Amino acid sequence: MKINLVQLKRKKRKNGEIPIYLRFTENRKSRYKSTGISVLPKDWNGDAEPTPQVRKSHPRYKTLNNELERLLNEARDAKIQLSQKDNLSLSTVKQELSVKSKKNLLEFAEYYENKLDNENRYWEHRHFKVLRGNLKDFLASKTLISLDLNDLNSNIIDSFQNYLLNDAGPKKKGNSNNTVNKKIQRLKGMVTQATDEGLIEHDPFFKHDPLKKEPTQKAKL
Repeated sequence: MKINLVQLKRKKRKNGEIPIYLRFTENRKSRYKSTGISVLPKDWNGDAEPTPQVRKSHPRYKTLNNELERLLNEARDAKIQLSQKDNLSLSTVKQELSVKSKKNLLEFAEYYENKLDNENRYWEHRHFKVLRGNLKDFLASKTLISLDLNDLNSNIIDSFQNYLLNDAGPKKKGNSNNTVNKKIQRLKGMVTQATDEGLIEHDPFFKHDPLKKEPTQKAKL
């Protein structure tokens, strides 16, 4: 089985960027797995040795190439492990990577944050980065740092909401109801992404109730 990095032109975005995928090839058949990274064709060197990479013309080429190298090495490790178990195929290697890299809540949060950044969704990325920090601190305080995505439930979300309300924010004095609701909505956006990728089997927000919205003061003219 050969593993390589390629741009899928058929997935070209409106801004002209083309997503980079891991390609697994065996017996002339191929499977693809998204890296979450997209660049313009001019910033991609598909002929680079030993592996294709982002050109120096891209302002974040070092960061992107490091992430691509990490994903490529992870895929190669999965290939070796499955081969040792006599269970190597295009389907099993792709499935192994999906389960291995994203089943942990914080790991998926990091993946989602990088996805927002790579898609140039500046404000969404900036706000979610703050949320991921809040989430990490909260899980650490509850000894839930290794929480799996499928173990996220309404009780944990309610507890996180209470943490945001009372213990997070500037000087650990908590956030307003409206700010907390916005942060929970960003968490819900991440959960939606995980659901779309088939990583969550239930809706953890099913029994969750948002905080009562506070009236906002209008500036006097």
